[in-house]
Amino acid sequence: MTTSKRYCLYVDGAMVRRVSGIGQAHEILLRLGDSMRPGECRKYQVRLGDNVVWEGELEASSGPEEVN
Repeated sequence: MTTSKRYCLYVDGAMVRRVSGIGQAHEILLRLGDSMRPGECRKYQVRLGDNVVWEGELEASSGPEEVN
C-alpha cells in the first residue's frame, strides 16, 4: 500500500493550501504573483510535515512586456 505525501503551502506564515508537490505549489505562487500589486512582496514556504522543503520571497509579476 502506497500513501502519497501531502505538502502544505504557506504564505506569510498562514497555510494557503495542501498541494501534491513543488510543481503544484509553483503554479499557485505564479498565479498569486500575477494578482499582487506592484512592489508587493510575500514570503512563502512549502512544508512536508515539520520540514521546510522550499522557501523564498514572492514579488508581484511585472506583467507582459510591450513589443513594438
